[in-house]
Amino acid sequence: MNNCQYFSLKYEVKGVKLYSMNRLSKEKRAKIIKLIVEGVSVRSISRLEDVHIATVLKLLLDAGEACKKFHDTTVRNVKIEHSVECDELWSFVHCKDAAIEKDELIAPPEVHGSVWTWTSICSTSKLMLSCYISKERSEEAAITLFKDVKKRIVTQDSRPVTIYCDRLPAYTTAGQKVFKNTARVIQERKGRDRANNTSYVERSNLTVRMCNRRYTRKTNAHSKLMRNHRAAMHVFQTFYNFCRLHTTLQISPAMAAKVVNTLYDETFIINLVDQDMKVWKHGPAKGTTYKKRA
Repeated sequence: MNNCQYFSLKYEVKGVKLYSMNRLSKEKRAKIIKLIVEGVSVRSISRLEDVHIATVLKLLLDAGEACKKFHDTTVRNVKIEHSVECDELWSFVHCKDAAIEKDELIAPPEVHGSVWTWTSICSTSKLMLSCYISKERSEEAAITLFKDVKKRIVTQDSRPVTIYCDRLPAYTTAGQKVFKNTARVIQERKGRDRANNTSYVERSNLTVRMCNRRYTRKTNAHSKLMRNHRAAMHVFQTFYNFCRLHTTLQISPAMAAKVVNTLYDETFIINLVDQDMKVWKHGPAKGTTYKKRA
């Protein structure tokens, strides 16, 4: 095994992250990100790229934080021509709820067990507007999702935006509390009329399960920690919006929504990681003088 530690030393001085020089090349890190968003598990990446598992997870956490910041600042004022679709996606962290009920020592229920990923997309551009991960499939989680959607969209001619979702009662009350008279919440699952239901967001959720290994059913590739679960979803959301060519649109969803005008690649995510990093070099600072030995 090669010396592959992503960052061997980490310091933080006055809120600025400082790292040592012992890290993988940009090309190697970009390839690891590409494998992550194409449905390859962490252990498989470790074997394929001859790197340590901790190296892959460290890069995943850094990329997740960078992608979250980028999405929050970039995906704003998205024009909604037709509607927004919302849905929730089930997964679990560490173990399922049944295992927690049998043995309380395995994992506390507030940290592990069932996890719900709330997603929303623009039905026209297929842009994934918001992604919120919660422990409960509750009204509070639906309100958090709607609040995030509200600050990212604008409608033409100030018309009420139409939001399609499933028949979960939490959507109705959450829509009334967040949007009031500025949106219409219609609870209609997919059917014959694909344009006026949740068919697009449900197909988007299928893409998540196929490309994000942690959401694949009946495997042992599920997340063991919540922070890794959130980071993987943030990385996939950015890759899906900005770096992935949509088959139907033939451009990225971000380009279709006119958020950007360029199709990015996985190296773009590595550049996001490196933007707020400063490299710490061994040795004295420039201009330092020392007394000569006697």
